[in-house]
Formats: sequence, structure tokens, C-alpha cells
Amino acid sequence: MSSVVRGLSSLRIALLAETAKLCTRAVALTAAISLVLACGDVAMNVGDAVVRSGPPPTILGITSASGALIVAAQECASLPGLLLVTVLVAIGVGQEFSTGMLDLLRLCEPRRYVLFGRKVLAVYLLVVAFTVATAVALRLLGLLAREHYGTQATAVAPAWASSWNTVWHSLCVQGLFLLVALAVCVATRNPLATVVGVLGLTVVLAPATRTAVAPFLPHYWIAGWMGFTRDDEFRTYLWNGVSSTASPSACGLALLGLACAAAVCIRLGLTRSRLSKPSGGE
Repeated sequence: MSSVVRGLSSLRIALLAETAKLCTRAVALTAAISLVLACGDVAMNVGDAVVRSGPPPTILGITSASGALIVAAQECASLPGLLLVTVLVAIGVGQEFSTGMLDLLRLCEPRRYVLFGRKVLAVYLLVVAFTVATAVALRLLGLLAREHYGTQATAVAPAWASSWNTVWHSLCVQGLFLLVALAVCVATRNPLATVVGVLGLTVVLAPATRTAVAPFLPHYWIAGWMGFTRDDEFRTYLWNGVSSTASPSACGLALLGLACAAAVCIRLGLTRSRLSKPSGGE
């Protein structure tokens, strides 16, 4: 029992250390931009009462805590979440690859996958924290909307079971974002190349979502897995306009296949890197 307690204590300390290294100005700025992207459309609608006879649907969606959680999960499974995950991976992993810091850390922790796993877990925990922060921000906007619109902003609150289901789907998508960003990071070993590679590929593929190849794109699979409508696409996605008609389970299997491919790329990249060699390997 004492060994388990010591192990958990050392893991907690390691995660705190990895999280502290991620708390940089670049990450803080990216988180702020992502939060603005996530809340911007809703915030603009809050002040749009002058030209509207009633509150828009985006406002009605966040007037309850469960509704705000659903909208936050949707936003974090789209462009704001992708942006934050990519920068976190670039700072937390890519920067240490480019400076050779990971090779130095191998002297203290020879188990490369434990070392790498701690960094990945720290990134994912920050992503979950951002989802919670987005839900809180949207909830506050919902309270502001109630004050602004009065009884017109009253809506039936979604069931909490529906909220948690959306959160679960969102966390899966964010996990996919993390794996893809890590695969690009391991391949390029450069933080800037990681950001350009992930976000650039997203921008390049965006026009294709309006063509016949849309069902073969991750954008389409994410839309189907999350259950986005066309209106949701225009509110949350850079690749707006794609409308998925496939079943969530089929899209989930496609996303799982993409995640497995990214994991294989990460495994191959680590195997071929200096990080994978024994401490006295060179």
C-alpha cells in the first residue's frame, strides 16, 4: 500500500511540474483567444436585442447550466479546442524536442513512455480544464442574457444525461486532436511546424467540405459524431457548411481509426528518435 501511495504522490508531483511548464504566455494567450472564439458568437447575440424581437437560439441554449455545458462541449470539439490543443502540444512537447530537453530528461526517467505519457496527460488535463472554464463563461453569459431579455430567455433545460453524453463525445474528439497534434509534433520535432501543420491542414481541407469528398474528411466524421446541425457548423467550425448524414456510431468508428493511425505514427516516431534509445545508446 505504501508503494502505491508513493507512486501516486510522485505522479501528482510530476503532473504538477509538467502543468507548470505549460503555463506560459503563449498558452495563456491561446487560451484567451480560444475562449473568445468559443464565447464570441454568443456574446454578440447577447447585445443584439435592439434588432431582434426575442433572444436567438444560441442564447436560449445557455440559460441553464446543462445547456451551457452542452454548448461548451460543442465549442471545445471544434476550432477553439483544436487551436488550444495544438499550441499546448507545440509548447509542451515540440519545444522540448527541438531543444533536446527530452533527451536530457531521459537521464532522470529512462522509461520513455512514462516520460512522454506524463506530458500527454498534463496537456489533456488542461484541455478538460478549458472545457470547464468555457462552460462557466457561457453560463455567466446565460445569466446576463436572462437579465437582458427577461422572461423571453426562459427555455427548457436539457437533461443532464444529454449534457454528459455531449461532454463524453467532445472529450473523445479533443483526444483525437491531441493524438493528431502529437503525431505531427513527433514527425516535425518543431513547435512552429506543429502549429502550422495541424492548423494549416485544417484550413487547406476546409473548402473540400463543400465537395463530393466531404464524407471522407475528419470534419464530416466529427460533425456526425457530435451530432452537429448545419447551424452548429456555422457557429463553431472554421470548416462550416459540412453537414454529416452518417450515423454517430459510423463516424465514431472512422474517428477511432484515425486516432489509431495517429497513435501508430507516434509510436514509430518515438522508436526512431533519440528519445527511444537507452540512456547510454549513443
